[in-house]
Amino acid sequence: MAPSSEWAAGGTSPGTWIELSWSEKYLIRQVVLFGRADTNNVVASGVLSFSDGTVLVVNSTISSKGSIVSLGEGLWASTVRFTILGTSDTSKSVGLSEIQACESKVASTLVIENVPAKHSSFE
Repeated sequence: MAPSSEWAAGGTSPGTWIELSWSEKYLIRQVVLFGRADTNNVVASGVLSFSDGTVLVVNSTISSKGSIVSLGEGLWASTVRFTILGTSDTSKSVGLSEIQACESKVASTLVIENVPAKHSSFE
């Protein structure tokens, strides 16, 4: 994604989320989260939730170079939601530059689909 198309929530409140959804289920073996290039607005932790009921806590800073969450053998899901739980002290507008749901765990991953994401926003 180009930097101009980053998802920026416009605030830092826990509970802000972004969601990818598809009309059918896909086998997802990993999710890659890319932090914003602006190092003052950092996501420090979050939760990945899947339509099959799986919930994974991400307790590490999301890197602008990509933070990989491996799902082992994978799971079948039609939605993936990332909810922000924590941010850096300098954050004013947290978000992600990209989120990928991937079927493959090899270096060149197959991105299931690049779709416009639903997201929450601050007023």
